[in-house]
Amino acid sequence: MDTNLNSNPSQHFSESETRTSTSNKQPSKPSIPNSLRISLPEYGTWKRPQKEFSDVVEVFKDTNLGQTPNCSVPSLYQDAPIEIPLSFMQCIKRKGHYGVCRTVYDSHSVIIKFVFGCENPRWFALEREAKHYNSCLLPVQGAIVPVFYGSYRGASCNDRRTPVSCLILEDCGDRLTQAFRKLPLEERVKILKIYCELHTYKVALNDFAERNVVQKNGTYRLVDFEDINDNHQCLYKGSLYEGMTAPNAERIGCSYVMTACEDMNLWKQPEGLIRIDHHFMNADGFPSQEDIDILCNNVYFGVSPLREDDLHKWLKGYKRIKDKTTPEDYARSRPNFEY
Repeated sequence: MDTNLNSNPSQHFSESETRTSTSNKQPSKPSIPNSLRISLPEYGTWKRPQKEFSDVVEVFKDTNLGQTPNCSVPSLYQDAPIEIPLSFMQCIKRKGHYGVCRTVYDSHSVIIKFVFGCENPRWFALEREAKHYNSCLLPVQGAIVPVFYGSYRGASCNDRRTPVSCLILEDCGDRLTQAFRKLPLEERVKILKIYCELHTYKVALNDFAERNVVQKNGTYRLVDFEDINDNHQCLYKGSLYEGMTAPNAERIGCSYVMTACEDMNLWKQPEGLIRIDHHFMNADGFPSQEDIDILCNNVYFGVSPLREDDLHKWLKGYKRIKDKTTPEDYARSRPNFEY
C-alpha cells in the first residue's frame, strides 16, 4: 500500500477545495496515485452531475507509454484504488463512449479525458495524445500546454468490464466560448504568440481552431494534441503584422501561422474585397464578410475545388434575399460543398 496516500477519499476531497481550486494557482504538482476508482458523470452542472448515468471505472497508471499501443490493463500495482466520487466531478463533455471531466485531487483541479472501448478512432486519438505529451510536448508542459500527470488504463466496474483509457492533465481553464474573430485583437495576438512559440519546438497543430485553446485568469494554453505535425520545420519570420493590411506569405514565412492569422481575422481586409476559403475575391455580388463568415461556418475549410463556383453562387444568393431571412436561417439550407 502506498504510505503517502490515505484510502479515505475525504482526506483528499473537500467542498472548499472544489470551490477554490479553479481560482488559486498551485505551484506544486498533485501526487496522483497509481490506482484510481473514478465515477465518470454524464453531462451536468458542477456538483450536480446526472448520477443515474454515471460510469464507475477502475484504472491503473500505464508505464508503457511509447511502446506499441494495446488495451491490456497494467498489473504492476497492488494498491487499493483511491476513489474519486461522482459528487466531486464536473462533466465538461460527454458523447457516448468518450468525454472530458474536471475534478479536484490533492488541492489541484485536474482534467480527465476518457474513452471506453479499444481500438476505435477515439481510442487511437487518445493514445496518440498521450504519446505526444510524453515526448515532443515535454519541454512546454506548464507553459504552453498543460502538465501531463499520466495515462491510465482499466475497465468498468459492471459485469461487462468494458475497457477504458484515461489521460489526467493540469486544468488550465475553460475552452473559448466565442469565435477567434470575436475576441479583442490583443487577445488574438496573445493566442497566436503561444501558437508560434510551440513551433520553435517543431510541433504544429493540424487544423488549429478554437477547440485547441483554453483560458484561465487571462492566461491561454493549447490543448488537444491528437493530430499534430511533430517534425515541423517552421520558417516563421517573427512578425504578425496585426491590425495591418494582410502581408504576403513570404513575409510571414510559415503556412500554419499564415492560416491561423487569416482564421483569426488578424489583418485589415483590403478595400472592395471579401475573403472566402483563405482567398480574397472581388466583393461584387457577395454579402458582407460578417454574413459570409456565418454562412460558411468553417465548412469552407474543406471545400472541393470542383464546388467552389457552386459555393460562390450560393453565397450570392443570400444577398438577393437578405431582407427576408437571417444568415443563420439561410445557412440551414447550405449544400455540401466539401470533398
